[in-house]
Amino acid sequence: MSLWSFNATRAYLGTAFWLLFIACNDSEPTLEEPPAGISYALRGNQDVVVFDDGTLKPKWFGYAQPIGLCLDTPIEIDTSQWQVRLTFPGRLSTEFTEPRLQAGTTSCFTQTPPTTLQSTSDLEICATLRDGFNNHHYRLPCFRVAFDANDSDFKQVLAAANRTVGLFLQQTNEDNLSTLEQQASGLTERGYPLVGAGLRLLTLRPLFSEGSDEAHAEIRQRLDAAPTWSTQPAAAVLNAKLKRNWAKLALREGQTRRAWQLLSEADELTRQVVAVERLGVIMLQAEILGRLGAGRDSIDRLQAALDECQTGVCRQSLVAPAHQLLGWRLLDDPDASAQDLGRAEDSLATAGDSGDTGDTGGTVDNLERANQRLNAAFLAIRRGQNPGSALDEAGSILAGLEPGARQQNLQAWHHAFTGLAALAAGDAASAIESCAAAALAAPRIAARGWSCVGRAERLRGELDAAAAAFDQAILHHALAVPDSAGLGRPTAPGHRVDDSYRAARVAIERDDPDHAWLLLEALDASTVEFSESCDGRTSPDIQRVESRRHNLLSQLAWTEPPLAPRRQQQVAPVRRALLQSLTELQRVLLAACRSPLQASPVAADLRVFALDNEVISLWRSSDGSLEAQRTSLPRSELNHRIEQLAEAQRNGRLNDEAWRALAQPLADALLPKNLESLGVISHFALHGVLQRVPLPALPIPPGDGRRWLADVTTAVVRPPFVEAGTPRYDEALAAPLFVVDPRRNLPSGTEARDTYRGRFPAAKILFGDEASAQAVQAALPAASFLHVDAHGEYDKAFPELSSLGMADTNLSLGDLAKLAGPLHFANLSGCHTGFSRPTGGSGNDGLAGVLSRRGTRWVIAHQSAIEDDLGHDFNDVFYRQIEAGSGVVDAFRTALANLRSNYPAAAWSNLTLLGTADEGKNQLVVTTRG
Repeated sequence: MSLWSFNATRAYLGTAFWLLFIACNDSEPTLEEPPAGISYALRGNQDVVVFDDGTLKPKWFGYAQPIGLCLDTPIEIDTSQWQVRLTFPGRLSTEFTEPRLQAGTTSCFTQTPPTTLQSTSDLEICATLRDGFNNHHYRLPCFRVAFDANDSDFKQVLAAANRTVGLFLQQTNEDNLSTLEQQASGLTERGYPLVGAGLRLLTLRPLFSEGSDEAHAEIRQRLDAAPTWSTQPAAAVLNAKLKRNWAKLALREGQTRRAWQLLSEADELTRQVVAVERLGVIMLQAEILGRLGAGRDSIDRLQAALDECQTGVCRQSLVAPAHQLLGWRLLDDPDASAQDLGRAEDSLATAGDSGDTGDTGGTVDNLERANQRLNAAFLAIRRGQNPGSALDEAGSILAGLEPGARQQNLQAWHHAFTGLAALAAGDAASAIESCAAAALAAPRIAARGWSCVGRAERLRGELDAAAAAFDQAILHHALAVPDSAGLGRPTAPGHRVDDSYRAARVAIERDDPDHAWLLLEALDASTVEFSESCDGRTSPDIQRVESRRHNLLSQLAWTEPPLAPRRQQQVAPVRRALLQSLTELQRVLLAACRSPLQASPVAADLRVFALDNEVISLWRSSDGSLEAQRTSLPRSELNHRIEQLAEAQRNGRLNDEAWRALAQPLADALLPKNLESLGVISHFALHGVLQRVPLPALPIPPGDGRRWLADVTTAVVRPPFVEAGTPRYDEALAAPLFVVDPRRNLPSGTEARDTYRGRFPAAKILFGDEASAQAVQAALPAASFLHVDAHGEYDKAFPELSSLGMADTNLSLGDLAKLAGPLHFANLSGCHTGFSRPTGGSGNDGLAGVLSRRGTRWVIAHQSAIEDDLGHDFNDVFYRQIEAGSGVVDAFRTALANLRSNYPAAAWSNLTLLGTADEGKNQLVVTTRG
């Protein structure tokens, strides 16, 4: 494949014939210079000519293989109606064609060579672009290639190579390997260097399967021996394959960051020519995301790639393995719903029905059949069914295979699933025997084995042994991901977090609640390395990431609606890819800009976490000792009720009686039986999905006019840590900053501005066009408190990109992370400002959470959308109280009480208060639920 980048002013026609034709043909339209910034690539060359100086020329054989021209255009250029025609010497193509293949901003136009074309070592191909929108015509560059009209020898070479590959995949032994290597060398000598180099890459397969240190050393040696010309544009796909193999090796050696970088480079190479091999790159990226704990990101990336395969831009032999990987990722998600399990079953069935796993026959087929049966067994386990027959079939297949890296890997999973099945049947002894065997495998599987042992030991009452096993599970989870690459959160919900919860439960059962508390604090501590202080943001590396981020944001703006339907359809996958890239960069920034030694833990009154079948609360009694409360509540029901409450918040139409019935089991699980023991303020540390529980609107037994938790106490969500900083308490109310209606689309924007100006004459008010992102950032360092009346933007698929809509652009989570210092309080009066994807620790990654962790004492935010009238009423009462000298908590309490008198719980329940201080707080005293 050939790839060149051209300045549009340097594009040329290249032949006298072309110039003469244009000059003499009155009907030929005037050709303009193409838009700037386009990169050009040739697609479909079957091999290359290697010159003495190491340069390449792409080569085609016969008249059947299309010649493709790919145009990678800046996102701001609308290419939805572009057409291209290719011109060969002596014949002008009479038809313009639309793109045959597209990926992101790349469009590829193809045409088969005319049958009158003669063999030549120096064929010049030129192109013309027509924009159907305005009928403008543009001259595109000319390219020189080699062409052999007689493709009989090439077809024979290809057929022989395919036969050799088939034998090699059927039985990977020394003889077949030697034959493959000899044929690869022979092809290079016969003038087919690209085919030979690609064939040689297949010799890495048995080495990767072996997985030993010696095998890895051999892989490195063979990759180092790749031809030096492989980095040139004409060998782009070969280069991508090399990078993918380097990434696999890096991943085997624990170098996750390097593997991800190599895959990013391979993805770019395959995208530039819309190569069918791109799916393989995305599969390995999804595998990395899954290992890092970003399971949902892995699932979303795979699903998007498979959706794109519907257009045919995929190597079909990879589609079945991709479906298998998607099915496995869905099965392996501890929070998978019944719908997710149904999707997993469909994906696994699709993979099995295809009859094509990317390999052919023999040992590999048997390994794949064993893998499929193991997936079927895991699906049965997740559904509470008996996996016996599937496990037996997998075990029989594996027992008849020669030992190897993949065989041993699948055997370890067989042990783990056998143990889980025994555990589900209540057979602790058998579970321990099988899971202990899995615990001897590599760290990723060993962690699961130790977890199973821990659960089995607990089942038979051996709590000390269970605690030791869970300690080993947590250790092996850490060993399995030595390098997070800045892409995954160590406390993302998943198996590692669940094992910490299980260990905490065992500690409670061993009458050691203090150790349980420490285990939960350890989950919080692991988020410190992702502190958003960004004190090192001036380093060159961070500046480069920031520059890349701003570039992506500017590109993203061109994908915003309104757009013509055809253009909207074209940019949809581009927009998704941009959002993925922005999410990754945001995580890199939050990981790189950290100062863990400056972070201090924040005391909590209650810690609450959920396991698969119960919710456990921990709190300190009046004498300082820790007590626990346990409530049976299956995780599936917990998740379902929380989602139903979230839906009620979104539409606000649920009446109080229905809300109470829906939320009562959550209240029973989270709240102490003796509500009178709660203080004026109660600091909650909520773990995992419980972070989405609307605390103020949890129902309590009615009496004396009290109906909700907010009638008893001010529930404060407490961040896991706060960064060091000097609060401006002596400046309180001295210089407030109000950011009001930046886009002039809030019904009460002007009225709110005038009200704030009247109540706080010294305040700085940025209204409408004045409220640019830059102006807000410039004013923040001098602000005592911050109020924002703006739209909050949140996408559940990309929570790291949460932002506030300013007049010119968005103020992102990352921008807020760079605050110069803590505020007295912040009132984020916008939709979704207090919502984010749950974490295994008690942190919150949303906009409010960032401000809270940066040292802002109190942050008011909203978990979902906010009605304009409700927001106006809350802020009116809140700032009357602040103006009168009330503290933030008292003002919040009074304003919320006003809402409770005038709105249903579903409407005001999304209000949340985050805090790190103890203003007006009494000691929390609770009693054990009876």
